[in-house]
Amino acid sequence: MKYVINTLIVVCSVFIALEIVVRITGWDMTLIKPLLYYQGADLEVHRVSDNDEKLYELLPNAVHQYGNNKFTINSLGFRDRERKINKDKDVFRIICFGGSNTYGAAVSDNQTYPYYLEQLLNKDSKRKYEVWNVGCCAYSQTQDVETAKMVVREYNPDLLIFQKTNDIRRAFLRNTDYAHFLRKNPSLYWENIRFLPGYNSRLGRWVFIHSYGYRTLILLINRIKSIHGNNPLFMCEEYPHIGNCENELRFGEFYRKISARIPVLAWTLRDNAGMTWGTDSVETLDVFQPSNYPANVSKEYFAIHPPAYVYQWYAKTMAKELKKKQLI
Repeated sequence: MKYVINTLIVVCSVFIALEIVVRITGWDMTLIKPLLYYQGADLEVHRVSDNDEKLYELLPNAVHQYGNNKFTINSLGFRDRERKINKDKDVFRIICFGGSNTYGAAVSDNQTYPYYLEQLLNKDSKRKYEVWNVGCCAYSQTQDVETAKMVVREYNPDLLIFQKTNDIRRAFLRNTDYAHFLRKNPSLYWENIRFLPGYNSRLGRWVFIHSYGYRTLILLINRIKSIHGNNPLFMCEEYPHIGNCENELRFGEFYRKISARIPVLAWTLRDNAGMTWGTDSVETLDVFQPSNYPANVSKEYFAIHPPAYVYQWYAKTMAKELKKKQLI
């Protein structure tokens, strides 16, 4: 009995010492660094966000040249031409959300699909159309939804178009501080730690958040690559059998709140079979239907970062689909 008591005293003492050391040194933040997912493209036009759901965003008024491609961010923080916040009466404002495909990671400012779509819709039209590019590299649906909340609140859109390309955990901006986000927004722990005892338990999460020592032990375990993950919260692509994960749930909640007063369309890079958005009633934009393919379709049409002529095809197909839905 005495041996057991002494053992418990030693274990408790070690754990308390670990708790104190981690609180002083911030060792837990060092351990989690390689477990996070990072976005490192076009860092010159990105910045850390004040929003602990978005994590990062485009840098207003930034300009970057990479090869023959120019990347210009307007004063509102979008890769787009300058826009007026107040909309003219005759303007129909379409705003496009998505990751690097919508942003146009491999093309210049005047070669993205929102740019081409605006040019096409305004050709021989009595109505004035604006098509804003609000895409941002590596954005997930969660980050898109957070951006969309601001867009709906501040910019009076007439139509929202979401592109689903990153159905995964949120990225942090490479080579920037991340610790304050984790401290302020604990949900970031749940989507980045693949092995988390009691991840579905309030008690398990409470202990993880409030005990620096326990968190450090769990992070050490997660550094072992052979440990099998058990936390599918934001891992939709890795755990397809779980159905709607957090990304889908957040989009579904936003869709149900907004679509009754502002049309919301969703599309994916390839065909829409099996597309999950967290709501059964989501209106889809069927860009990649075989009937829309050009005569000589190549593999570049299905690339994540296609050339400019593919974005032109996106725009033509979208315009046709929007007319079918009588939205333009």
